[in-house]
Amino acid sequence: QFCAKYPELNRIILSETIQNGSRMQWLAENHVKLFIERSAEWMKLAQDNGIYPKDISVLNLVFISMSVSQYLYLMAPFVDHALGIDVFKPHQIELHIEAVVKLLLNNAETGEQGSAA
Repeated sequence: QFCAKYPELNRIILSETIQNGSRMQWLAENHVKLFIERSAEWMKLAQDNGIYPKDISVLNLVFISMSVSQYLYLMAPFVDHALGIDVFKPHQIELHIEAVVKLLLNNAETGEQGSAA
C-alpha cells in the first residue's frame, strides 16, 4: 500500500539515481542505506527460517522484493495507456499486494525451501 500511496518517492529515487549526483548520494547515505540494511536483516532471517534459499544473496533478495513491490506503480501511466488499467484503484492495489505476498512467500506456509532460478 505504501508504494501505491507514494509512487513519487520511488520516481524521485530513480531519477536521482540516473543522474548520480550529490542529491542521490545524500539520499542514499541518509535514508536508503538504513532501509536496505534493515531489509537485509529481515531477508537473512527469512533465509535462516527456510523461506528463501541461502544461495541467493541477501542484496539480490532486497532489491527483488523492492522492485516487485514498486515497479507497477512506477509504470502506472504506461499501464493505463497501454491496457486501460488504473493500478491505483483499491481493487488493483489489493490484487498487487496479494500477488507480491504469494510470490515472495510461497514457501512460508510449508517451510519448503525454493530452488534458485
